[in-house]
Amino acid sequence: MTSEPSGNAPTEISPALPEAIYLDACALCQLPEPGGNAREFTAFSTLATQWRASIFAPEVAVCEWKQHRYEQLRESARRLTDAWRRLSRFTSLPLPPAKIDEGLANRVCQTLDEQLKTLGIKTIETPRSLNLAEIVDMAVRKIRPFEEKREKGFRDTLILMTLIGDMQARNARSALLVSGDRIFDHPDVADRLHKHGLVVVRANNCGDAETTMKDAGQYATLARRSDWSRRVAEFANSRLNDIWEHIRHTMTVPARSWYTTNLDEPTILSVFDARPLRVRGARHSLKPEASRAGYEPARIYLDVELDVLARYMTHAVILNRTEFSLSAEREFQATERRGYGRTEKEATLTRSVSVEVDIKEENGTFVDIAVRDESGSDGKSEQMQEKR
Repeated sequence: MTSEPSGNAPTEISPALPEAIYLDACALCQLPEPGGNAREFTAFSTLATQWRASIFAPEVAVCEWKQHRYEQLRESARRLTDAWRRLSRFTSLPLPPAKIDEGLANRVCQTLDEQLKTLGIKTIETPRSLNLAEIVDMAVRKIRPFEEKREKGFRDTLILMTLIGDMQARNARSALLVSGDRIFDHPDVADRLHKHGLVVVRANNCGDAETTMKDAGQYATLARRSDWSRRVAEFANSRLNDIWEHIRHTMTVPARSWYTTNLDEPTILSVFDARPLRVRGARHSLKPEASRAGYEPARIYLDVELDVLARYMTHAVILNRTEFSLSAEREFQATERRGYGRTEKEATLTRSVSVEVDIKEENGTFVDIAVRDESGSDGKSEQMQEKR
C-alpha cells in the first residue's frame, strides 16, 4: 500500500537562496578526479561561497561514494593485471604482483577524504536519534524515498533524514540538494520536508546547481528590492501630509506629462485644486547620491487627485504646453461648454507624480524622509479615473 501525500506540500517552489547545500552519492561521483579539472565545481563552489552556503555530504553518501570508487579502481587494477600478464608473455616484463589491490581500500579512503577537504565539502554524520520504527513503517508502506520495486530506497531515506536533522540543527529553512535521483522530487518527500517547515530544491549536477543558485540570487535581489520599495512607500504614506505640504508649493508639472496614448484622453486646460491620495510605489533614485549626509536617495510615486477644466475632443488630443502649479487653489464649479467636435468641462482626474526624496534608515527602520526641491513629474501618467 502506497501512502498518499497530505496535500499540504507546496506545488510550486519559488527560487530561494540555499542556506546549505547537500551532495548525495550521485553528485559526489561527478566530482573531478584528484588533481583533475575542477572548473565546473569551482564555479559552483565560488557561487556558494558568495551566498554563504556551506557544502555538505551525508555520511551514508560519502561511504557509498568511497565504495563505488574503490570498486572502480579494483576493476581497473584487475584489467591492468590481466593486460600486464598477457604482455609479459611476449616481453621481458616481470610478472605482475599477485595482489595488486593490497591496501587499496585504505588508500582510496584517505585520498578521497583529502579531496573532500580540498574542495571544501564537509561530511555530516547520520543522526544517532533516527526513529527506526518510522523508517520501518516507511519501508513497509513504500513511502518515498522507499520505492515500489525491490527493497530500494534505504540509503536515500537515510540521506533525507540526515538532511532534515542537519537543517534543523543549523536552523536552516532552505537548502539545495545536488542529486541525479528524481526520487527526491516525489510528493512524499516534499510533504515530509513541508511538515518540518523546510524547502529543498534539487539540481541534477553542479552545473545545474550553479544555474539554480544564479536564478535564486536574482530572485532574492528582486525580492530585497521589492521589500525595500514596499517599506519606503509605507513610510512615505505615514508622512504623506508633510510631503504634500512641501511639494505643493515647489512643484510645477507640465500638462503634457499627464497624458496617456489613449485618444479619449482629455486636454487639461487648467487646474483648480490638487489633493494627495497615496504613495503607491517607490524605487531607487537615479541620482548617484543623496543631498543630505546619512540619507539614501529614492523616488516615490504619488497619486494626486486633480480638479481640472478639461477639453474632450472627438477625434484627436490637443497637447498644450501649459504648466500647472499644484499650489493653485480656485473655486471648483461644475461647468460644461460644448463646441464643434469638442466638450470642455470641469472634472476630477487622478494622476501620478514622481518625487525625488532623501530617506534615512537606522537599524533597519526608516526614521526620516525629506523631499528634494528639484522634484518633478516622471513624464508618464496613470490611466485617467474620472468622476463625473
